[in-house]
Amino acid sequence: MEKIAQKEITLCGAFGFGNAGDEAVYLAVQDLVEDAGMPVKINILGRYDTPFVPGIIGLGAQDRVRRRALAHIHLALVGGGIIEAEPHSTIFRCSECLKNSFVEKKILFAAGVEAGVHFSWWQRRKIRKILKEIQQFTVRDVLSQEILKRILHKERIEVVGDSVLWLRADTENIPTQVTQLGNYVAVALNGNWATEEAWDNWISKELVKVAHHLNNIPIVFVHMSAVYDDDRVENSKIAARMREIDSNVTIVNLIEELSPRTIAGIFKKSELTISMRLHGCVMAYAQKTPFIGLAYHPKLMGFGRTVGWSDFVLPHKLPEFQTPGVYGYRFGDLSLSGEHLIKYVDRALKFGNFDMLEPYKTRQKELFKAFLES
Repeated sequence: MEKIAQKEITLCGAFGFGNAGDEAVYLAVQDLVEDAGMPVKINILGRYDTPFVPGIIGLGAQDRVRRRALAHIHLALVGGGIIEAEPHSTIFRCSECLKNSFVEKKILFAAGVEAGVHFSWWQRRKIRKILKEIQQFTVRDVLSQEILKRILHKERIEVVGDSVLWLRADTENIPTQVTQLGNYVAVALNGNWATEEAWDNWISKELVKVAHHLNNIPIVFVHMSAVYDDDRVENSKIAARMREIDSNVTIVNLIEELSPRTIAGIFKKSELTISMRLHGCVMAYAQKTPFIGLAYHPKLMGFGRTVGWSDFVLPHKLPEFQTPGVYGYRFGDLSLSGEHLIKYVDRALKFGNFDMLEPYKTRQKELFKAFLES
């Protein structure tokens, strides 16, 4: 039998910062490749000088030799943070490795484009120049498509869903204090609204109501970032507030290290996932778990609209632009304080529509395989 030659590709994105959602991207692509039976060597290039996560090639001097080894092979820009109106955007930070003289072929694959921000004339021009002669333009959600179309007027831009839809969950290493609960609601918060007292009051009261509404179901706080942007701080604060409101609510606040696959496993086993983190919503959906998204940033609504779950991303109406000086919105700039989570809990549990999961995964596999063979 003739041996199939191994292909080599570089995945380029916002990797190496320790955020489970970002690190899940290349793990999911590896799962896609394995499912497709493609013999591929995958290199992972991050946008940071010195990545925190081992194995990620950085942009600092210490990785110069490793970056040179990426020359003249295929490259896929994948995941979040690819095109943003900021200097730290992947497309700007990694521009040297995206030159046509360096990379053999390149593709925008299930990429995120930031909504709710203003791209200057200079930024739009630079983006068009960097993406010149790109093989194909595919994005992860409908908002990314809308924004990129304003920059690349003549190009066909296809929505293929988030790459993390491919992530395989690990249910074998879920912490014991979670597995012994039976049913539970998983909650993934971040610190974006940590300084707003109105947020603390609202979310703690709403989660207590959810626990009561679902027959005193336990609440499990799951952190998706524990390095530079530590979700455990916010989770712990809200857990304490909930105990002050009702000491009888069962709360598990996870503080140990969790891999992206284990986090996906926790969401898979939950009855419902409530998440501020985009990839908390994506992982839950990928595991066919109902979710409610709290849209601190427009990207959550982008995902909700893309998979048909926009009714369960709150609030439904978002400002046209993000709050100045803030990544996303302030809690006080949204209408969330007037919402009641239990209004959506039963509907989300009954909705159970995951019809877009397999079509998006199938299309991603088709595109990735075609790109590798090109």
